[in-house]
Amino acid sequence: MRKIVISLLVMFVAFQVLAAQTAPKEDRVSGTIVRMNMDKSMLVVKENRSAIEHNVFFNASTKWTKEKGVAADMKQFKDGSRVICLGKLNDKGELTATRIDLQEK
Repeated sequence: MRKIVISLLVMFVAFQVLAAQTAPKEDRVSGTIVRMNMDKSMLVVKENRSAIEHNVFFNASTKWTKEKGVAADMKQFKDGSRVICLGKLNDKGELTATRIDLQEK
């Protein structure tokens, strides 16, 4: 009986390790909001210490948060706000955000 429990425990841990390795990783864009275009549901985010700008698209399922994952109102995000955007980058370097996190200055 003890061998069966240990075997099941080992299999469970091995499964968890494999599941963690195959989980898709989200892309990340961080920097300062340069422009907001609400008509196109888009932010332009300039990377910190760089001239690179990314178009970050959002939709109804995008989560807007403050530091530590606390829900935030989209109206709190303005030009000059520092943000971390998570989602999926396309081949043009544009991100479709699943989460946009407002950072304190």
